[in-house]
This record gives sequence, C-alpha cells and structure tokens, in this order.
Amino acid sequence: MYKILLVLAITVVAMAGCKEKPGKGEPGANLLDSRCGRCHPMGVKKAHTTKEEWRQTVARMMGKGAVLNEGEKDVVVDFLVKYYHP
Repeated sequence: MYKILLVLAITVVAMAGCKEKPGKGEPGANLLDSRCGRCHPMGVKKAHTTKEEWRQTVARMMGKGAVLNEGEKDVVVDFLVKYYHP
C-alpha cells in the first residue's frame, strides 16, 4: 500500500510541473518565447492591468534590445493582454 501511495504522490507532483504555457502555438506565444525568452526564460511573472501598460513595457524592452517590429509588438501586446491580466 505504501508503494502505491508513493507512486501516486510522485505522479501528482510530476504532473503539476507539466503545466502548459498559455496560448501555446499562437503567434504571440511564439514571439514571446523566441524574442523575450532570451532574457525572461521563466515566462511572464507580473500581470499588468491595461493594454497601455503592456504596450509601455514592451516598448521599454525594445529599447533594451528586444527585437520586434511594430506588427510583432502589437501581436505580443495583444497576447499579453489576453493571457496575463489580473
């Protein structure tokens, strides 16, 4: 019985760590991973409250070297607003 409970506990813990990222496969998720993931490998940690705040944050990151054109910036901002809001 102990072995079964141990295996069950390990399985539950392992599955909890396999949480998929929001929007997996969407263009915004791909851009976030490829362009922002260089400096932010752990993903988004802070949820902003407005689209304008995300727009300012992304613009600031572009000023620090994030490579996005204006169209890509809009895709990333829309993705962040959709999945990372309070």
